[in-house]
Amino acid sequence: MEGPEAPPLVSEEPSPPEVREVRAPFAWILLGLFFAFLIVTQVMAAETGKKPAVNESESVGAIKQALLTRYLLKKTESITPKTTVRRDPDSRILSLYDVLNKQTVLTPSDAKIELAIGGLLKKPASPKALKTLSDSKDPADHVYAKVFDGSPIDLGWVERSRKDFPSNFLGRVVLAEARERAGSKGEISRIVDDRDVAFTSFVTVAGSLVIIVGLAMLLFGVISLFARMKPAGPPCGVVSSGMSDRLAMRMALFLLTFTGVEMVVVPLVRGRVESGVGTLLIEIGTLVVTVLLCSVPIFGFADPAKRLIGTTKNWPKLVGMGILGFCANAPLTILLALAAQQAFRNLPAPSHPINEQLGLGASPITLLTIFATVSLLAPVLEELTFRGILFPAMTRYMKPVLAMLVSGLLFGAIHPQGPILWAALGSVGFVSAYLAYQTGSLVPSMVMHAVHNSAILCVSMALLY
Repeated sequence: MEGPEAPPLVSEEPSPPEVREVRAPFAWILLGLFFAFLIVTQVMAAETGKKPAVNESESVGAIKQALLTRYLLKKTESITPKTTVRRDPDSRILSLYDVLNKQTVLTPSDAKIELAIGGLLKKPASPKALKTLSDSKDPADHVYAKVFDGSPIDLGWVERSRKDFPSNFLGRVVLAEARERAGSKGEISRIVDDRDVAFTSFVTVAGSLVIIVGLAMLLFGVISLFARMKPAGPPCGVVSSGMSDRLAMRMALFLLTFTGVEMVVVPLVRGRVESGVGTLLIEIGTLVVTVLLCSVPIFGFADPAKRLIGTTKNWPKLVGMGILGFCANAPLTILLALAAQQAFRNLPAPSHPINEQLGLGASPITLLTIFATVSLLAPVLEELTFRGILFPAMTRYMKPVLAMLVSGLLFGAIHPQGPILWAALGSVGFVSAYLAYQTGSLVPSMVMHAVHNSAILCVSMALLY
């Protein structure tokens, strides 16, 4: 008697709908044109735009470090007056002052920093910086200029003008300088205290721990690549040729929405609402439109956001992987940023509209809206599009690692910081795509992106405020 017939090795179920999808190669051409436009725009802005000569966050951080070092040296000398160990607390701000002093054109931000550093170094006020602030349309810039232009000031004027000084660290430095020029003594030395020293020590220790854990995670990631540990694949599942073309079209529509908002909506909103609120509303609108567009059929098929996000099962593990991914990316980002700054020394310092809002002395409402935008909405929107749409589409035509690299570099290239940070931002995109591919979910990449943005924002706020 013959045994039961063996089951077929190949499934006889109907082919999935993707097999019958139409091809649309022109979607890739359209997507390439959009990316080319955005990249060229960023390069032109970096070369011809009136951008700060120095990064404001880093400059204010250097001023704060110089004052902290002065404070520590003073305390050390009070304990051991005969100490022979001397450090130059002003070396970094002196180099920044030299950079600014050589600039032919200054932004108001540059001028404020140059005057503040010049005051700390007891140097004559720069006529170029004074003229920049005097010609500014912002009345607060005129107050800055008056502090340093050599005209007589008194404590009464300083107190009446106090509202015109931003509530950030640079504003406090210039306010202390104004009080000293009005006759009050020791104002500069009172800007920092033991709390600043304790906070700086905490940040240093925390940053060191992140770097150590990150190096371990990087090693594990490299081992997993060479060991060929089986990944889960793109969050949206297997991508057919037709689906890849469709995703390319969706990405092109996102870039069209993104560009349209930047060119049309932003100028309409600017000046009508507070900058932080305006940025938040624009980010919410872009996210809503993008999610809705994903549900609209293209070439006969929809790609709802839920499918693009992938699995959310065992979310605590996915969240933990996102945090470890942030640690792994931290040393990469730092090294690439430092290398790029050396390689592109002639380009303007990287700048971002968010940093400019912070540098102006943001209100609590603005700080809250900036946090919501940077740490919550931006990671969701950018991961949904770059790792949920673009990266899976590319995996159809190239190896996953190459798709991670290319999509990551494109992600970095459309950011407004300029070419200096393309590689560093590209590493964020690469690691995010790696997490998405290994887990089959956008949850880890969203968490990693959110933690990364939050860390950068917190550091900027700590330096500026």
